[in-house]
Amino acid sequence: MTYRILLVDDEPIILSGIKFLIDWEKNGCAVVGTARNGQQALDAIAALNPHIVVCDINMPVLSGMEVLKQSSESSPLPVFIMLTNFGEFDLARESMRYHAVDYLLKSQLEAEVLEESLSLAKQEYEKRGGLARVDLADSYIRNNRSEILARNVRKLISFHGAPPDNDIYQSMVKVDEGIFDSFCLIHLMMDFSALPASVSLTEAEHAKLFDWETEVIDKLAGNMFTHYTVLDPEERRQSITLYCYQVTGNIKELARQLYAKLCAASGNITQVQLSLLTTDIFDSSACAEAAALQYHMLTQYYYLTRCSFRCAQDLVHTTLEPLSFGEITNALITALRTRNADSCRSLITLASRMVSNIPHKKNDAVKECTFLYSTAASVLKPLIPEHQNHNYFADSTAVLDRIAGLSTRDAVVEWLSEFAIQILTLLEQLTSSKSDLAEKARSYVIENVDKRIMLQDVADFINLSPGYLSALFKKEFGQNFVDFINETKMERACVLMRENRYRMYEISYMLGFDNAYYFTKVFKKHTGMTPTEYQRKFRPSKPGLPPG
Repeated sequence: MTYRILLVDDEPIILSGIKFLIDWEKNGCAVVGTARNGQQALDAIAALNPHIVVCDINMPVLSGMEVLKQSSESSPLPVFIMLTNFGEFDLARESMRYHAVDYLLKSQLEAEVLEESLSLAKQEYEKRGGLARVDLADSYIRNNRSEILARNVRKLISFHGAPPDNDIYQSMVKVDEGIFDSFCLIHLMMDFSALPASVSLTEAEHAKLFDWETEVIDKLAGNMFTHYTVLDPEERRQSITLYCYQVTGNIKELARQLYAKLCAASGNITQVQLSLLTTDIFDSSACAEAAALQYHMLTQYYYLTRCSFRCAQDLVHTTLEPLSFGEITNALITALRTRNADSCRSLITLASRMVSNIPHKKNDAVKECTFLYSTAASVLKPLIPEHQNHNYFADSTAVLDRIAGLSTRDAVVEWLSEFAIQILTLLEQLTSSKSDLAEKARSYVIENVDKRIMLQDVADFINLSPGYLSALFKKEFGQNFVDFINETKMERACVLMRENRYRMYEISYMLGFDNAYYFTKVFKKHTGMTPTEYQRKFRPSKPGLPPG
C-alpha cells in the first residue's frame, strides 16, 4: 500500500525541504499535495483524502491546531504529524489531545526523525482504519438493519437442495442475536381480481394498491409482533411475507387476529381480498431448513379459497395429477370457426370441472389457460370487424398478464367463466344482423330513458364503436342516434308533465340533464314549445303543482 501524504506549511522553504528530505517512495509513501495555510489544508484533505498530514502548528487564516481539531471531529483519519518551533511546546502537547501521532521540531528535522515519525503514523493509520471499518460496518448494520435482515431471510428460505451457506446465518445473528428464537414466517396473498374492473387495472394502480396494503400489513404487524421484518415482495407484487422472531404466544391465534384486522382494513378501503398462511414456530437456526420447506409449501399452496386463513399443520398433502386442456382446445377451435355458441359453452364448462376436480399444480392451470386463450384469440381476431370495440381478443397483453397472476383454483375457475362470457358475447355480435344491433341500441335507450345516456355507454353495451353505431342507427331508422335519445327523453318528459306531480327542475334532473336551461332548449327543439307553454296547454284542469 502506498500512503498518500499531504504537506502543510506557510513557509515555502520548509515545504520544499520536507518534500526532498527523504525518499518517499522507498518509505511506501507519495506526496499528493501541499498547502500554505489552514483553509487550503482543509480543502486539500477533502479533495485528496490523504492518509497522513504533516502540518505546521502556526499558520495564517487557520492554524494547524484548528485544522487538526476540525479534522478529528469529523473522522479519526487522516493521521497528523505536527511541526513546531521552539516555544510552541504547549501547543504541541495540546495537539496530542486531538490524537496527533507525533510532533517534530523544525530546527531538528532530519531524514531519520521524519522516517521514524512516518512509521508511527502508518501504524496508527492501520489501527484507526481497522477501527473505522468496524465502526462503519456496525453503523451500516444499525442504519440498514431491516434491509439486511430481509435480504438474508429471503436467501435462507430460497435455497434449492443444498443447505443455506453458513454466512447467511452469521449475517442474521450479527443483526440480532435472538433472530432464531421462536421464529416463523407469515405469507399474505393479495387477490386483486375481486376488484371492480380489475382487468383494466393499470400497472401504476396495481402498484399503488399493493404499496398501501403492504404499509397496512407493516403497521398492524408492528402492533402484534415486537420483532419482525417485511420481506421484499415477489416480482408480480401479489404477496408479501413477514419474518417474525422472539414470538410469544400461540402463533395460530396471533395470525388469526392479524388476519381479521387486515381483512377489516382492506375491506373498508381497497376491497383487495387477502389470504394468510403461517408456518409453525421454530426455535433455533437448526430448524431453518424445515422452516424454508414449510414456507415453500405455503407459497405454492394453490387450493385456497378466496379470503382464507391457514396454518402449516392444517395443509393437506395432495397427490397431484397432470392437467391438460389439449382435447378441449382442439374442439374449441372447431366450435369457434363454426360459431357454435352452445359447444363453446360446454367445452369451457368441462375445463372448469377439470380444474375443480383434478388435483394439479398451479403452473399447469396457468399454462393451460394461457394456451386456451391464445388459441381462441388467434381464431377470433381475424373475424372481429374493425368497427367493433372488442379488445378482449384483439389486444391480448392485459388478458395474458391476468392469467399469469391467477393464484388460486377459485381464481382460475372464475377466469374460465369470464372467458366463456367474452366468447359468447362476441359470437352473438358476429352472428347478429345489423338491424338486430340497431334495435338493441334502440331498446337500451327506451329501457334507460330515466338515466343519463351517453353515446359511448350504448356503444360499449353492444360492443361497437360510437361512430359505427351512429352510422348504423341512422341507416336502419333514418334518424341521428343522439336525436333519438333526446326525442325519447322528451316524450317521457311530456308524460311526466301531464301527470302534474313534478316541478320542471325535478323532471330535468330525473331525465339526466345537467341543468334546466339545456333541458328547455332540447324540449323546445323536439316539441316546438317551451316546457312552461306545454304545461299550460296540456295540464289537467284539476289543481296541481305550479309550473317552474
